[in-house]
Amino acid sequence: MIAAERRLKIINYVNMYKKIRISDLSRLCAVSEETIRRDLKKLEEENYLIRKRGCAVSLEGDNSLLSTPSFELNEQNRYLQLALKAIQLIRENDKVVLDNSKEAYYVAKHLPNITLTVITNSLKVILLLSEKDKITTMSVGGELQKDTLTYTGVLSKGIFNKLYFDKAFIACEGLDIKKGLTVNCVHEAILKKEIIQNVSKVYILLQSNKINKMLSNKISNVTDIHGIITSNDMNKVIEKSLKYLKINLIYSH
Repeated sequence: MIAAERRLKIINYVNMYKKIRISDLSRLCAVSEETIRRDLKKLEEENYLIRKRGCAVSLEGDNSLLSTPSFELNEQNRYLQLALKAIQLIRENDKVVLDNSKEAYYVAKHLPNITLTVITNSLKVILLLSEKDKITTMSVGGELQKDTLTYTGVLSKGIFNKLYFDKAFIACEGLDIKKGLTVNCVHEAILKKEIIQNVSKVYILLQSNKINKMLSNKISNVTDIHGIITSNDMNKVIEKSLKYLKINLIYSH
């Protein structure tokens, strides 16, 4: 079990029981208590829980110590679950594309330090991966948008026609069975369209509230992608339609 997957289990156990001993987490996760202590230290730093003597306490279980709104913690958990499913599809020596989405940021954050090549248009992702010495990180180049720390523009155009990549993990802001995948920003649409046209397998990291939405800039048809990573609360009619189109549906929980 990779560290990110184990930490998600810890978050779920802590939120379920409100308070749980380190010894119990060690038994449930089949790792040493010292490993659990390191995990809890990191999770506390990221505001997922609180450490107390010999145990971990849910933020939701102690309102006096609540430092992050519960809706925000739930949102972070959704991003994390999508990211963990994406990471399970990544193999050593893969060449991977990550976009500038929050979903892809979580993939980068929890990627294990293994031999990979990653290309991205996100400076945030580049900075995260710079701490992982086995991962070769490439930028698409272009003009840096300072508000989003994203590279856009003519320098990034055409790069995926020249390079080979195995898998891409990108997000969209709207999915409609007939209209396709859409985003709000035209620059993002151009780059994501190029990714979809040139990368062997493209997975869409999709929050379920983006389904049946349509924005102004189309990326591609639904049938142009390999799979969708999403939660299992998808509308059953949409689910049936996607399966009919032979879209690989991967559920985060």
